[in-house]
Amino acid sequence: MSSKTAARKAYGVKLRTPKGIDLIKQLVTKVDVVVENFAPGVISEMGLGYEVLKSLNPHVVMCSISALGQTGPLAMTPGLISSDRPMRT
Repeated sequence: MSSKTAARKAYGVKLRTPKGIDLIKQLVTKVDVVVENFAPGVISEMGLGYEVLKSLNPHVVMCSISALGQTGPLAMTPGLISSDRPMRT
């Protein structure tokens, strides 16, 4: 681990459970940045959209990553190769 990441922590949380949602809401009060890579709109449907997180921590920065953007005709297209499809090299 480099000195740049020594103070960072990563967690694996089951977001499809009420306990997981509650844990994230607790953690958001202690973090600077939240990064998510769900399809557009999914994190909000879970009750963890930016407005909710901002109400818990007014200084939080949220980064939403998607392969083909948050809007537009291809926004809901998956950006990763499914594990049942071979990768092409």
